[in-house]
Amino acid sequence: MRQNSEYLNLLQIITRAANSSESISNAIDVCIESICRYSKWPVGHACVLSKDEPNTLVSLSNWYLENADLYKEFIKVTEETTFKPGVGLPGRFLSSGEPAWIVDVNKDLNFPRAKIFANKEIYAGFAFPVLVGNKVVAVLEFFSDQQEELNAEFLELMRNVGTQIGRVSERESNAHHMKEEIGKVDATIQAKTNFLSSMSHEFMTPLNAIMGFGQMLETGINELSAADQEMCIRNILDGGAQLEDLIKNAILFSQIVDKKMAIERITVEAITMAKECLEHVQSKANEYEISLSLDVPSNDVSEIFIDPKYGKKIVETFLLNSIIYNHADGEAKLKVLQKNDGLVRFSIIDTGQGIKEIDHENVFKPFNRFGMENSPIGGSGIGLAVAKELSDQLDAQ
Repeated sequence: MRQNSEYLNLLQIITRAANSSESISNAIDVCIESICRYSKWPVGHACVLSKDEPNTLVSLSNWYLENADLYKEFIKVTEETTFKPGVGLPGRFLSSGEPAWIVDVNKDLNFPRAKIFANKEIYAGFAFPVLVGNKVVAVLEFFSDQQEELNAEFLELMRNVGTQIGRVSERESNAHHMKEEIGKVDATIQAKTNFLSSMSHEFMTPLNAIMGFGQMLETGINELSAADQEMCIRNILDGGAQLEDLIKNAILFSQIVDKKMAIERITVEAITMAKECLEHVQSKANEYEISLSLDVPSNDVSEIFIDPKYGKKIVETFLLNSIIYNHADGEAKLKVLQKNDGLVRFSIIDTGQGIKEIDHENVFKPFNRFGMENSPIGGSGIGLAVAKELSDQLDAQ
């Protein structure tokens, strides 16, 4: 009865530690010390799964030592040893997941550390796994300075202890996952805040044009010539078109950031999609006097699995840039190439002035027009940023 009462007290101490610990390392420290003091075994140690080597246990450097100097060599050997499944006292748990007891580690055939260290103050050993579900996440091992016969009841108690500590690991993992998710939400909110802050400024340019030329028409309609009135109307329409483009891209960008896009991938003929993209931008090319062409080096181009709506949006965005940032009588070529890795590459080659190499890293940042803000060429500087986000959502490269 007394032994059962002591077992219960030990389990209560460890359970309280498990419930109050914020990290598995803290819970393991309390657990190791409590078990060593209860059993009067002088050495306790913990191993955890390696972050670098799969299915391998390494020392956590959490120890309980009655006499650190006496076990200095054993500590050094242990912390330099890795344990694969089935190897050594900790390693056997990666295979079985069951607690184990060794009467004398010096005589055990599966205790490699005994061959390396010369300290004969280590004899009996027992260990048990810390489990999350059926997965071993850590192993706690203990050593006596004398031979000890198997205590099956005590070893069964240690199985329960392993389950308690496993709950701390599970709680810590869940907290880490939740923190990551909160971080993603914060990043999303920040991205939207930055975007909307810039967007509010960009809205003002077309709005000012609409309001300014509208007021000119309102107040000077009788004094303005037909040509001037036509110029005002044209600027109002251009401002309205730019504003419409901004709003559409703002909505799309918001859907991308919030991951609320309804992506519907289907099998599409790559060449057919390329031809449709060219058709959609042909009127803009005519306006800017740009010659469009399609280059398909090989007719053997595979189908692609993509959402055609967003796929064409990406290609057309680049095509439009190659048109409006070109020069009269310039050219823009859409090339569709079958790669050896099975992917299909869409490339656009044009006769425009291009982008300086120093600016390449900022190409996909919203509202960055590289000094073209005050040029007669319209644009919001958001198209490529949206195209990049769409490309990432579609797992394109």
